[in-house]
This record gives sequence, C-alpha cells and structure tokens, in this order.
Amino acid sequence: MSASPIESLLSLFDNVQQSKRLHKQNAKKLTQYFAALKESVQKPTIVLLLRTIFDQTLLTPKASVYADRTLDFFSLFFAQQPEIFHVVLLAHLSQRIVSSQKLVRQRVCQFLQHFLDYAGQLDVEFSLTVYEQMVTLLLARLQDKYAAVSLYVYD
Repeated sequence: MSASPIESLLSLFDNVQQSKRLHKQNAKKLTQYFAALKESVQKPTIVLLLRTIFDQTLLTPKASVYADRTLDFFSLFFAQQPEIFHVVLLAHLSQRIVSSQKLVRQRVCQFLQHFLDYAGQLDVEFSLTVYEQMVTLLLARLQDKYAAVSLYVYD
C-alpha cells in the first residue's frame, strides 16, 4: 500500500532533520513531487501544508536545530523552484516580516539570506514582479536587521 501524498510529504520533512547533507536530495524529491501534483486536486492541500510547516518553523519558540535545518531546506527548495516561492510563500513572508515577535522576524531574515545565497549559486532569474516584491517587502526589513547589507540595482 502506497503512502498518501500528505504522508509522503511529512516523511520527507522527517528526512530533512537527519542531515543537511541530504537537503539537495530531499529538495529534488519535493520538486518531483510538486511536479507530479501539477493538475491534482490535492495540490492546494499540499501548498497549505507546506505553508503551515514553514509557519510552525518560524514560530518555534527557541533557537533549535529543527528550525535551522527546516529553514535551510526550504531555502534550497524555493531557490530551485522560484515560481513556487512566488505562489506559496512570498505574500506570507511579507506578513511575517512585520511580526511583533523578534524571533519570527529574525527567522524570516535568516530564510531570506539562505534563499538569496542559494538563488545566487543556482543563477536563478526572477520575474520583475517577484523582484520588486522582494525588494519592497523583504529587503527593507533585512537592511534593518543587518546594517551592512546594501542593495544595488543595475540596469
């Protein structure tokens, strides 16, 4: 008997906790899984589950290896799938970046930093809309948190 899509996804996140070395392999699995669900009725449920897992990670009350590994995994996955990042997470991040909880804001910045690092390594190209949203909603807060960060726009 095969596992349900939700069980498969939860199993994948259990694997994420084993080692950061498995992140690339697990991100590839999640990408394939998402592609297989392209026309599935369950895709909205899976998107909601991804957002919920991400949100629970942001809201983890103390510093934890779980939160760090999960954010790093999400960073790699969404850098590999920038269109999914735009659909699933960008608007949600814009809400969380103004959270009253300092740790939540810090984790959003941590996620964004890892995401941009991976996106740079993978030579990811963003649509102008996504780029403008990231600049206006996220990088302004990142600059508040890390004064040494500068933004340069090249024509």
